[in-house]
Formats: sequence, structure tokens, C-alpha cells
Amino acid sequence: TDIVYKIYLLQDTATINAYTLGGKIFITSAMINKCTSDDQLYAIIGHEIGHNEKGHIKSAIKQLKASNKYFGKWGETFLVIKRFLTGSFNHKNELEADYFGLDLAWKLGYDVCAIRSFWDDMAKGEERNSIIDFFRTHPYSDTRSKCLVNHIKTNFEVECK
Repeated sequence: TDIVYKIYLLQDTATINAYTLGGKIFITSAMINKCTSDDQLYAIIGHEIGHNEKGHIKSAIKQLKASNKYFGKWGETFLVIKRFLTGSFNHKNELEADYFGLDLAWKLGYDVCAIRSFWDDMAKGEERNSIIDFFRTHPYSDTRSKCLVNHIKTNFEVECK
């Protein structure tokens, strides 16, 4: 697309997060510190770019506009409730953005296997709970690690150790 991306650093040392709003990518200092290499950081930034390039942001904006049109001042509230109740359906978009980020990192010569240790580290301490699982907006970190390693093996013919 014709999006010009700008990256903004948020001085937040407690929240490991990155997100995008159109061409603006926001990344917390905690996320920067969690990444042990540029390879990991680029895969994370590529993930956010993937949300834009795959149309996830455009779709969310359309949903917001439609919700406001049909529910008026309650539109945003309705959308928040909908997202709360259907959060687990977002896993597909998250993995699609993960794959996009890795594909981009691969094209630019980054070590795509580096993302495995990032997600393996993030998985430490994550507990599964069938009730909470339904409301999660992102796949579990160990699931992401396995899916990405499989993506790397299938698409780049590289075995991550």
C-alpha cells in the first residue's frame, strides 16, 4: 500500500506491547527491552505493519463506523461489548499479522528464528483457563511460537533450533 509508517516509542516500562493505528506504530519501552535482538524487534514491528497491510485496521474502522451509524451514541459501547464477547475470533488476524511480519523480516535478511525465543520467553508463566481462553484477543505465546516455527519451516525451509 501507500502507507508511510512512523514508529513512536511510548515510555511505559511495565506493559510489553506494540500496536498500530494506521501508519502509526506505537511500541512500549518494555517491549523494546523484552526484545533481545533487532531480529525480534523487526518481526514485532512487521507484525504491526501486517495488521495494516492485511486490512485488519480498515475492517475495524468500518465496524466502528457501522456501529455508530446503527447504534448512535451507544455504537462504541456496543463494539466494546462485541469485542469482549468475540475476542477469541481475532486469533486468526493475530497469526496472519505474525506471518506477515516474519515474511517481511525474511525478505530483509533478518533471522526469523529469533522470534521463537521471544515467544517462548513470553510463554513462561502463562496459565490456561478455558473460560478466560474464550475472551483472549491473542493466541497464547506458546501457540504463536509453534505456529511461527512451522511457518518458517514450511515457507523458508529453515529449521529453528
